[in-house]
Amino acid sequence: MTVIAPRENYVDREPAVGFLREEQPIIPALVHRPRMAALDGVRGLAVLGVMLFHFVTGIQAAPHPVPLINRLHLWQVWRLPYAGWIGVDLFFVLSGFLITGILVDSKGAPGYFRRFYLRRVLRIFPLYYGILAVVFGVLPLLEPPSAMGAWIQARQGWFWLYSSNLLTALTQRHAITPWHDIAHLWSLAVEEHFYLFWPLVVFWCSRRGIIRAALALIALSVACRILLYPQVGAGGVYELTPCRLDGLLVGALLALAWRDDAARRLLRCWSRPILATSLVLLTIMFRARWFHPYDRFTQLYGFPLITLGCGAFLAEAVCCRSEGLLGRVLGGQALGFLGRYSYGLYLFHVVLKPLFTRFLTHLTALGMSYPLACTLYLVLSFTASTLVAIVSYHAYEQRFLRLKERWAVH
Repeated sequence: MTVIAPRENYVDREPAVGFLREEQPIIPALVHRPRMAALDGVRGLAVLGVMLFHFVTGIQAAPHPVPLINRLHLWQVWRLPYAGWIGVDLFFVLSGFLITGILVDSKGAPGYFRRFYLRRVLRIFPLYYGILAVVFGVLPLLEPPSAMGAWIQARQGWFWLYSSNLLTALTQRHAITPWHDIAHLWSLAVEEHFYLFWPLVVFWCSRRGIIRAALALIALSVACRILLYPQVGAGGVYELTPCRLDGLLVGALLALAWRDDAARRLLRCWSRPILATSLVLLTIMFRARWFHPYDRFTQLYGFPLITLGCGAFLAEAVCCRSEGLLGRVLGGQALGFLGRYSYGLYLFHVVLKPLFTRFLTHLTALGMSYPLACTLYLVLSFTASTLVAIVSYHAYEQRFLRLKERWAVH
C-alpha cells in the first residue's frame, strides 16, 4: 500500500466475536472497534520508506560529477533509503489484514457487499480520480507535453480503469515525464483488483476455505513471478496483480489468525523469530548486490522473504503493548501523523517529484554546493508533499469520508 491502504484500524486486542474454530459460524460484528494507534504507525513507516526511496533516487538522478554517496563515504548508510520501496509491500500486507478483518467481521450481515464497496469507493476514488483529472486535464494546458507525455495522454484510459499495471506489462514503459510522474498508481490498481474478487471468496467460503484459497493464491503469485518474466519483463513482474498477491494474502491469513485463540498465541511466539530470520537472510543475500525491485534475483528470492518479514512485523505491531518500545514508536505522534495522511502523501509525493528534481537541478546550476542543494531539495520535497496532503485531506477528502462513516452503520 493501499494507498494505498485503507484507514480502518479497528482491531480488537482480544477478539470476542468472529470464528474461533472451524465448526463455529462466523458471527457478524458491526460494533465500533477501538482504533489501534500502532497500525497508523505501520502505515506511517511504510509511506516514509517509499518517500525516502523516491526522493533519494531523485538525488542520484540529478547531474553531478561526483555522487554524494562517494563524497561522504557513507554508502552503507545511504543504501538504507534505497530499500524504502519495501514500504509498498508493507502496505499490501496491512491492506490484506484490514480488508479481510472487515469482511470477516461483517460476513452474514445485511448489505455485506454494498457497505464494503461504498466505503472503498468513497475512500479511494475521489483523490485518485481528482489527481487524474489534474494530470490529464490541467497539466497539458500549462506546458506542451513531451513525446512521452503525449504517449501517456493517448493511453490515459488504462489509468481511469485502474489498469496502469497492465499497461506497464504490455508495453514495458512507465508513465514518467519531466512534467509529471504517475507510474506509482500501479499499486492502487493491484489493490483495486484485490477488492473485486476477495470479498466474494470470503463470502462464499468457510474459514478453512478462505485459508486454502489464500495459500493457493500465494503459490500462484510466486509461480507467476517465475513464469511471466520472459513475457512481461521486470516491470511487469513487479506490477502485475497476479505477481503481487502474496503480500495481500499474507495479510489476510494474519487477520484470520488474529481471530483464532490458538493461532494468535502462535503469532505471538513466532513473529519475532521469523522477522529476525528474514532480516538476517536478506542482509546476507543482498550485502554485495544492488537491492532493487526490478532486479531478477530480488524478484525471485527477495520478494518471498520481504513478504514474510512484513507479515511478521505486522504481527509484532498488532501484538505489541502500547507501553513497550515498539508500541511507543508505532503509537508515537510522528509516525501516527504520517499514517493519518499516508494516502495523500503516497499519491502526491510522486506526482510532485519532477518539480522537486527540477528545483535541485536549478540549485546546482546556480553554483550551490551539492550537499546543501540536496538538503534543501529533501526539505522542500517532504514539506511540500506533506502540506499538499494535509490540505487535500481536510478540504477535499473529508467530505467523502464523512459519507463513508455515515454509510458504515446504515
